[in-house]
Amino acid sequence: MDRWAEGKCERQKLLVDGPVKRRILGELIVKNLRFPAMRQSDFMEVVCDSLILTQQETSNIVNYFNSTSTSPVGFLAFERAGSCLRCCRSERSTMSSILRNNGHDNPYLIEVTVDKDIILYGVALFGKRYSDYSVTLNFSNSDDAIFLAAKTGVFTSFHMKLERDSPSYYYGFDVLFDDPVALKKDVEYCFEVVISGPDSDVEGRVLNNVECAGVSFTFNDPEDYQEDDEMLTGQIAEVLFKLKE
Repeated sequence: MDRWAEGKCERQKLLVDGPVKRRILGELIVKNLRFPAMRQSDFMEVVCDSLILTQQETSNIVNYFNSTSTSPVGFLAFERAGSCLRCCRSERSTMSSILRNNGHDNPYLIEVTVDKDIILYGVALFGKRYSDYSVTLNFSNSDDAIFLAAKTGVFTSFHMKLERDSPSYYYGFDVLFDDPVALKKDVEYCFEVVISGPDSDVEGRVLNNVECAGVSFTFNDPEDYQEDDEMLTGQIAEVLFKLKE
């Protein structure tokens, strides 16, 4: 990445320094690089010399390596998950619904339990075709309200392919935690989704009992106002996870 940015600067006859290389790359690319997941030696020998990161960003990551900071460093801290399993909650139906995305005025709460230990990486949320959403996703232990993870950001809804039979696609987006979370079987957890943006379109039925890769997921509405025990309309379209080894 650094060599590509240097070459781009030279071809455009620009000064080859950190801020210019960062402008060439763009914030979207830089912010999706997993610097905290590197070996510390590689970070110190290669990344620091590139001067692409600000002094504050470099200091935060060095503190993270030295275990002197537990606060977010602004970059994903775990290695790429590879191919996550995706627990899809949708199935073909003539039913459809609209989710009103009114931000803090109308957060979505949904509880989940699993019958096997898993590693949770995040969720996919429903959206509308190529629309932008401001999202805060909080995840906690329902029994004792212990906060476990959160993610805040702006996301764009794309054409998402489902692993289940049909519908074969929907419009939505993935929201991944900075660090994966270990879920224990038969423990009740709670998602809180605060989402602002256009209303989301949901085609088909959204189930509250789903089996994926031998793991049974049970979703419950903590407000208990659903009319159909088999269907629970909520913002979560898929759960992204891996089996715990």
